Amino acid sequence: MIGSGLGAAIYTQTTDVEGEVNGLITYDRKRVKFDIDAMRALNEHVYGPQPTFERTVVVPAACDQEETLTWSYTMEKPADDWAAVEFDVSAWKTGIGGFGSEGTTGAKVETEWTTDELWIRRNFTLDALDYSELNYHIHYDENATVFINGQQVDAFKGYTNDYEDIPVSSAALEALKLGDNVIAVHCNQTEGGQYIDLGLVDLKINE
Repeated sequence: MIGSGLGAAIYTQTTDVEGEVNGLITYDRKRVKFDIDAMRALNEHVYGPQPTFERTVVVPAACDQEETLTWSYTMEKPADDWAAVEFDVSAWKTGIGGFGSEGTTGAKVETEWTTDELWIRRNFTLDALDYSELNYHIHYDENATVFINGQQVDAFKGYTNDYEDIPVSSAALEALKLGDNVIAVHCNQTEGGQYIDLGLVDLKINE
């Protein structure tokens, strides 16, 4: 939820206690361990006016618009070069994202996926590359590996409970190009619910 503007802070011991000395003040309250003015400045920044966010959808995910988004997909292990730009997907099936099983938390299932593994890919076009902070808008359950233009750029272990904005890696930024691009994802299911869908969003923070 960080990308949506959520921030939080917890103090668990403003003073030392018997057996622990993690406090900001000593047990007898006679000595403050930090510079008071510096600590106040840090806290005023946290509790000051909140920044505003500009969120721009660059490549939509299934939840970002009413229009259906079609992917090529297979549930059978493809050739090793399956993520390459020039790979022929004519033998693959086509389906609407997202892919998953009904009942998975936070999912918008359009194409059923109940096998152990899934490979998906789609083309998209970019008319600019000057982003403030490019993020995946992604919901994975589970273990998703992302490729852009044939290069493995990110890998996510475990699962999410809903769509999240997660900053893309520097490798992903370098792999993107003006014009036509290909994004491909391998998702591996081990237990529980299952789902995969993603897009790209740009987040600009206005202080």
